[in-house]
Amino acid sequence: MLHIQVPEILKAHKQLSTEDLSFVYYNEHAPAGRHLISFNQYAVSFILSGQKELYRGAECQTFNERDAVLIPRGNAVIAERKLKTEKYSSLVIFFAPKLAEDFLSQYISKQNTELQMAVRNLFSSSVKPHTAMNIQMH
Repeated sequence: MLHIQVPEILKAHKQLSTEDLSFVYYNEHAPAGRHLISFNQYAVSFILSGQKELYRGAECQTFNERDAVLIPRGNAVIAERKLKTEKYSSLVIFFAPKLAEDFLSQYISKQNTELQMAVRNLFSSSVKPHTAMNIQMH
């Protein structure tokens, strides 16, 4: 099993980046097996074709086309499969922790501590990947 650092290893993929934010079009025609991935930033992965399996601890979550997943910083084992398509592809948005923290401090109401805690928990490095959100793409 390979140990891969992202987003650093994705330089060969089409992308647009700033200091705090990167949009990466990731695709593989022959996805390999499971890899240990170290996420140095938060990521939102929109599955365009194929399937992604994400393992954290003993738990495995599967994400299909038109799903999106918030991936916290830290390590995860990931397998990507092309299934019946020509390739596995996804749009991955990487963002720096400071960007999330600035957003939270600027836009999350100080009066609503329950909402504040829920959103902060989304960006906790110890949190498991979140359930996929269905995306309506046309």
